[in-house]
Amino acid sequence: MASLRAFLQKIVRKFSEKIRIYLYTRKCLTNIHTRVSFSMRPVVFIIISICLFIMCSRYDIDELLAAPEKIEIDSREYVLDAGLGRGGLGSLLYAGTYIIAVDSQPFPSSLDADSMYVINEGDVWAVALIDGEPPPEENYKIRKRAKDEGPEWGPDIYVDVVVRLVDPDSFYLLKQSDVLISVTY
Repeated sequence: MASLRAFLQKIVRKFSEKIRIYLYTRKCLTNIHTRVSFSMRPVVFIIISICLFIMCSRYDIDELLAAPEKIEIDSREYVLDAGLGRGGLGSLLYAGTYIIAVDSQPFPSSLDADSMYVINEGDVWAVALIDGEPPPEENYKIRKRAKDEGPEWGPDIYVDVVVRLVDPDSFYLLKQSDVLISVTY
């Protein structure tokens, strides 16, 4: 049991941006420890540990870089239009993106984007995406933005952006290469 806990702590340390998940899980484990019967504690701990491991899973950088710049899903093609910037020197990176249906037909409600990976040479910033509001007349694309601010990269450097698309049956990676990190004052 102690070795499993040490293994999970190593994973969490490796993925520092997931530390809040770890702290929340640790709080849950403490609560469970005091409320769950002694015989059930190992089972509950293993279940929560597996969930934590899945949430901390990452794509290999080579897999992200190999993602296509145009993807076909259900006979429709999609591309990515990402924008990255900083609000001035010393501020953190912010990100927004459009996923665009190339045929300009309404974007399917079954397809969504849940995470973004910004690759700067060997470093990867992974972040969850939340909904943004596209103009109503542009129903052939969806707008997403990063849930959290990112690292202090740039400005005036080029990075690669990969978005994970999900539908009820599968998930897909979609990339845009050479996205400029701009700065606004």
